[in-house]
Amino acid sequence: MSNWSSLRLPDGSTLPFRLEGKGTAIVLIPGLGNSSRLFGTLPRTLARMGYEACVFDPPGLGRAGPAKSPWTFEGGVQQLVLLLEHLGWKRCQLLGTSMGGKLALAFCAGLGNPHEIQIEKAWLFGTSVLKTPRARAVYDFFDLVFRNFHGPDLGKALRPFLFGATFQKARPALVSDLTRNFTPSEEERRTTLAQIKAIQETNLEPLLPRIETPVDLHAGLEDSLVNPADIEACAQLLPKGQYIPVPGAGHSMLLENPKGTLQRL
Repeated sequence: MSNWSSLRLPDGSTLPFRLEGKGTAIVLIPGLGNSSRLFGTLPRTLARMGYEACVFDPPGLGRAGPAKSPWTFEGGVQQLVLLLEHLGWKRCQLLGTSMGGKLALAFCAGLGNPHEIQIEKAWLFGTSVLKTPRARAVYDFFDLVFRNFHGPDLGKALRPFLFGATFQKARPALVSDLTRNFTPSEEERRTTLAQIKAIQETNLEPLLPRIETPVDLHAGLEDSLVNPADIEACAQLLPKGQYIPVPGAGHSMLLENPKGTLQRL
């Protein structure tokens, strides 16, 4: 199954999704303000590695229509539960980038309504849930950028922070193209601001000790958005957490150093 399907949620929102490959079930959760486009050809790569990869667009982002309800972590978890129930998946793995990793942790902790879906493994990239002063400042920055920048200017404002110095130096044209093409619609900007608000108001750190799922937390050592030290500290709070440093990469490590990020999968 490679074509897109759509799941209607209880509030009337739609959640488009598609599957790639056959094998171990894995759900890819995009980061802040992003849809399945963030993952590019990763689903195809995972399919070649023996996975059945599910990608989706959250309401208000990508192919999805307007979000009918403000984004929350509890709501995001429930959307994942409904998607997995629709697919008939009783067990799977989760792969989350940045804020998508936060949602994966919330799911593993059973935030919101209880569910019986077993998460066998969570793979996180550029994710920490620690409420450090620096982390708060980063999300204040995102809030200001998404409120005040529009069109190509938004990508320009974010460009210095989305990629590490090594990748920026080696692939300047690609970095320029990627950030120039990042032009969210007004609906996507509203949804992103709701996600930022949820991050600012939700403290997931107390949930970490009760997560029994094995979790690998990858940290780009050139990440200027999420401090690798915070990712390592987050891993230490998880009963089965493991910190994986990724050299030569920043926040977009799945693009910058795919070999270093996918080798454990």
